[in-house]
Amino acid sequence: MMGPRGAIPLLLLLCAVICLPGIDTHGVTNWQEAQRLIVARDMQDRGDWMLPTINGRPYLAKPPLIYWCQLMIASLRGGKVELVDLRLTVALAGMLGVLASYLSVRRILLDHDSGSRDETERRAFADRAAFWSAALLATGILYVRSCRIGELDILLVPTVAPAIACLYAACGAARSRPTMWFAAAAFGSLAALAKGPPALLAILIAALGGAALHRASRPQENDENAGAASRWPLIAGGVALPLAAVALHPTEFAPPSPSAAAGAALFAIYGACLGRLLGRLSARAARAGLWSDVVRMNPLVSLGVPVLALLSWSRIASSRIPDGISLASAAEEAEDNLRLLVPDSPVNNIEAAAFGVGLGSALACLFLVEHLRRRPRMSRPLALLLAWSLLGLITFSLLGKGVGRYLTPLWPALAGLAGLWAGRWTAPAPGSVRRRTLLASMVVVLALTQGWWYARGREVFQHARTPAAMIAELLAPPWSIDPASIATFGFRTPAVDYYLGRAAPAYGDTGLRAGIAGQPLLTVEDLRNRLDGSDPGPASVVLLIRRAAIDPLRAAMFHVEHMPVRARFTVDSGRSEVTVVRVRTRIE
Repeated sequence: MMGPRGAIPLLLLLCAVICLPGIDTHGVTNWQEAQRLIVARDMQDRGDWMLPTINGRPYLAKPPLIYWCQLMIASLRGGKVELVDLRLTVALAGMLGVLASYLSVRRILLDHDSGSRDETERRAFADRAAFWSAALLATGILYVRSCRIGELDILLVPTVAPAIACLYAACGAARSRPTMWFAAAAFGSLAALAKGPPALLAILIAALGGAALHRASRPQENDENAGAASRWPLIAGGVALPLAAVALHPTEFAPPSPSAAAGAALFAIYGACLGRLLGRLSARAARAGLWSDVVRMNPLVSLGVPVLALLSWSRIASSRIPDGISLASAAEEAEDNLRLLVPDSPVNNIEAAAFGVGLGSALACLFLVEHLRRRPRMSRPLALLLAWSLLGLITFSLLGKGVGRYLTPLWPALAGLAGLWAGRWTAPAPGSVRRRTLLASMVVVLALTQGWWYARGREVFQHARTPAAMIAELLAPPWSIDPASIATFGFRTPAVDYYLGRAAPAYGDTGLRAGIAGQPLLTVEDLRNRLDGSDPGPASVVLLIRRAAIDPLRAAMFHVEHMPVRARFTVDSGRSEVTVVRVRTRIE
């Protein structure tokens, strides 16, 4: 298998086929994508790159890195922030993420015991396994989705993976490695400016968890006593977590649904695993070894600098906010994302991990099954990859609400486990050429299929998921609707704002809070007041509304006139059809 000089061009070609064709042929669909576009446009219009705003309101729910990338690309083009700037940002981040994962996994696996004492063969195995892990990551279903839709989580891969690899190298060094500390700090700072504390949590789980797992798996003196001492934490963890989940979310367990029961069972397994790990670390030798690993990582520099970078930006941005302006967006987003022991979370996360890396997810499962069956001595590289992927999965399941994109920084580790299996399966041996050809063919088919889907297929089969055509039809003759007269009812998506070029009021129950929505919450009475002239506004409003909500609007004594717009638009992941109506409170 070729080294980096041969692998990197092949991986770049593979990524280009997947990430670049038809980069903006399909309009804005995803909420996250639309929100990032609106904020970047607002920052560009205000000429302020430090304070993210939405519709003129401070929006500190996310750090600024993804907005800076859009603004830089738009500046190079010399134009207004457009969809192509965001899509190019995530596409380049996805490509860099594949290369960073390849180099990081390769560096980690150079220390892996592949069963050969020959240094050349060990290096060849690391090259082979790292290449397959990067190729499988590049074709992962959720990874590719993040590369083609403007979700900021993809920026974590090219920043988190190198930071973890640098901390691994520092931990394994016999002497202090200041270069590794500062490299980890640089990548960690970029990760923190991409998504804040969750990015640093992913780095901490992998680096510290990998060291802890390696120390806990090593044979210890008086192993029988150590095993007995670790049994009680195992039992306590297995009982405590599901009981805590029931206490925090009693309504979801009364009566218990299959999903809640499965979540409780997974919490029991997760608690037992964490209890077992903590019990094994109670041994004096394990504690001493783990402490020496932490000292070699120098978290004061490697993690302290990223925290300082995030706090510095936050302080600068906050200083630019006028007195009396609420920072509800950051608090509401944090509250919405940080949810403890949600019963559906572990089920949703395992489902996402089962296909997130595509073929790589299946091969990672094969590797784990083989590892459990053979139970070899755990090497440092394997401990790191297991902590990065499995402990990361457990942690995000305990602290989050079970959204697949939150697991994006874990995909390189899952792909690394798949690469270990593929590296052994394609090792030089009788029939290895046929195996490599088969695996390469599967990767190419996945690349071509997903490249076509995002370049053309989505626009053909899911064109109604974006409001682009409907808004364009309303603004053009014969309708020629004033953008100030257009609003939504019963839902809100910033995609409508993007195509209108202004914030569209959202009336009725949208299920959002004002900070997250980026605008005030408006009720049916607000709509009535606007139409009655109590507040300045037109005598009629053009509403984008779910078909199912028209009759309740009529029942509220509004005059509703259907507008026969040809373009289709759907919300709720394509489940609800949106229609256009003109609304008055009286017939003139």
